[in-house]
Amino acid sequence: MIDAAALLTRARETLNLLLAAIGALAGFCVVVGAVVTAGLVALGRDERAADAALERALGWTAAETARADAAELAALGALAGASAAAAAVGLGWAVARRLAVPFAADWREVLALFVAAAVLPVAVGLVAGAPARRAAVMDALRRE
Repeated sequence: MIDAAALLTRARETLNLLLAAIGALAGFCVVVGAVVTAGLVALGRDERAADAALERALGWTAAETARADAAELAALGALAGASAAAAAVGLGWAVARRLAVPFAADWREVLALFVAAAVLPVAVGLVAGAPARRAAVMDALRRE
């Protein structure tokens, strides 16, 4: 005789473990995305410093320069967030289909993943790019 309740409990535990692993992978990807964004901002520091210096020479305030950087990073973050959310839902659907179980995405978690992936690059990019925005105008323009 087969104990169906124990079998179902074990299957539920296995699926919960798989879902936790997928969630951890999604969080790891968001963190890696933030590190990559910081690295890209650091690599483009000279270019950002020259852009910020030119903007300030044309009369922009430091806040306006920061808002322009934030808008650029927000667009990239939104793209990253949409990609992360689509990948998470797609992977969940594929696993559920492969295991022949019904799939229902938790849209709160998908939204949280999107927000994290969209906001984190903005925050990291603004912090990493702050020295470039604070550089002296003439020094930055002389390097160009």
